[in-house]
Amino acid sequence: MEALGALALRAARPLSSGVAPATRQGSAAQANGETAGRLSSASPFIRSPNESPFALSPAEREVVAELRARDREVRAHEQAHKNVAGRYAGAISYEYRRGPDNVRYAVGGSVPIDVSPVAGDPEATIDKMEVVKAAALAPAEPSAQDRAVAQVAQATILQAEAELRVTARDDAAAARAETRAEDEALADAAGEERARSEENSAAENRIAEFSARFLNGGRDISDGREVGPYASLQAFEAERSAFGFARLI
Repeated sequence: MEALGALALRAARPLSSGVAPATRQGSAAQANGETAGRLSSASPFIRSPNESPFALSPAEREVVAELRARDREVRAHEQAHKNVAGRYAGAISYEYRRGPDNVRYAVGGSVPIDVSPVAGDPEATIDKMEVVKAAALAPAEPSAQDRAVAQVAQATILQAEAELRVTARDDAAAARAETRAEDEALADAAGEERARSEENSAAENRIAEFSARFLNGGRDISDGREVGPYASLQAFEAERSAFGFARLI
């Protein structure tokens, strides 16, 4: 059973001459590198490892040739998956068949590959799934299982892209709200500054006007008479001092 979040990429094309790949069994024979479906020791196709290959019959040599071709194809297929998948792929597993020359040939194989999304990171998920998809379709002839893995990766990419669009939309809305708040704050500050400026201008005008009246009339207002718009001479002096006017009396 593959690990959670992983699928297997397989080379599953059957042999054309009727030499079927053996299925894996959980037996002691498998632990020793043997597989179920091995030809019996009584078969005339089984030769000693030390026996010359020239002792094989034409039919046996044909079987061996096909097994060798299949072995090369399977190994190239699975290695193509692993080379592209890199750290997302596990160890290659092979299914073996022993040929008439008593040599074990790979006739099937699989590579577990991690297809789980990267939690909380849609961009990283897309990058990962692009690698997974490329790895699934890396062999010259992807199997049905390979294409299924590629479809899973593509579906995960689409989902991650949708998450990115939602995030981008939310970020844009938040940015617009922040901009509005900043604009409102700037407008409020500008309004307050205008109000202060207008108030200061009015006060300056009052002081200048009253000072001109005093100078033109030559009156002594130290006794509190004719303080104009001010409630008292002290109020006039206070405002005049605030704006840096020289004392007039």
